[in-house]
Amino acid sequence: MDAAPIIERFRAPGITPAEVWDLHLNDRAFWQHVGSTRLAELREAGRSESAIAAEFAQVISGALPLIAERLGAFQRVVLAGGLTLLGGLSVQGAAVLPGGEFCAAGAADSDAELVVDIGQTAHKLALGPQRVSIPRDLRRCPLVTVEHHADLSPQSIAELGDAACEFAAQSIARGLQLGEAHTLWLALPVALNDALLPGDCTYPGWEGDAGLVRRMLARACELAGRAPERVKVANDAELAALAARKAGLCAGRTLVLTLGFGPGAAVVDA
Repeated sequence: MDAAPIIERFRAPGITPAEVWDLHLNDRAFWQHVGSTRLAELREAGRSESAIAAEFAQVISGALPLIAERLGAFQRVVLAGGLTLLGGLSVQGAAVLPGGEFCAAGAADSDAELVVDIGQTAHKLALGPQRVSIPRDLRRCPLVTVEHHADLSPQSIAELGDAACEFAAQSIARGLQLGEAHTLWLALPVALNDALLPGDCTYPGWEGDAGLVRRMLARACELAGRAPERVKVANDAELAALAARKAGLCAGRTLVLTLGFGPGAAVVDA
């Protein structure tokens, strides 16, 4: 197998990740109003895709002033992520980053750069024109929101964390097998400090695990039988923001709002 890759916490100049999922809107948090859980509820109730899109657009429009209060004023809004493909979702004045759930693929500079977005509902792989989406295996990796982590025993948390790490490693390995890639962009649905320490997310056992990313990558390279030269690790919203900037969608101070399991965000200042 190739030599172990150089792993870095990638931070694009002028791009700052931000948390908005926990904003309180009426009786629910933002992520409960706009996200895959709410989408499933509304579909189960028989709502049409266009009606769901209209509801989400109304909630997002109402949330933007609250986001500005938290993050500071912005001149432009860019929507990104899988839910932008929903029934003509449109928010007045907001641009949409092409690519839907594969929007982070736009962060790559060439076809020799693999992008693996470890999302909360699916893992998305992109290498050149190739696109692969791997739905989250809910038997191995059940969705457990942060407020319910305390309901789990320490042993359960450890076991779920290990299972999710293995699942992510398998997805990364599949991406590495799509073709030769000198660089791997790894997007994770967590806050990350410079030491790659993950924050809270719906994968129990990941938060606070300082060795998670390196174990995940080592296992992926072992499974794939190859390794990239370099791995750039970032929060998923940061990569979406980088893709939006490369696509020329950012003007002035720009809020990039990712819409998937729940809303994520990053601010582009330059």
